[in-house]
Amino acid sequence: TTKQSKTQARRTEARRAFLLDHHSDQASQLYRHFGKQIRERREKVGLTQTELAKEALISRGYLSQIEAGQRQVSLHVALKLAKLLQLSIDKLLEVD
Repeated sequence: TTKQSKTQARRTEARRAFLLDHHSDQASQLYRHFGKQIRERREKVGLTQTELAKEALISRGYLSQIEAGQRQVSLHVALKLAKLLQLSIDKLLEVD
C-alpha cells in the first residue's frame, strides 16, 4: 500500500501542476487578455457583439462578460470564437 500511496501522491502532484486557480492574479490576467483580444479583433472585422455572439451560439451578455475579462471561458467557446475571428488560440491565450 505504501507504493500505491506514493504513486497516487505523484499523480495528484502532477494534476496540481496543470491547475489554474481561477481567482488568482494569473487567471484574472489571462481572462482580461483573452477578452481584450476578442474585443479588438471583433471591432477590427466590423462585427457587433450581437453578431459575433449569434455566430458563436452564445448570448450577447456572455460575450460582453468575456470581453470584459469577467467570465471563465470553456474550451469549446474559446475555439469557436478564435475560428470565427480567424485568430490562433495561442494568440488569445498569450499573456505578456
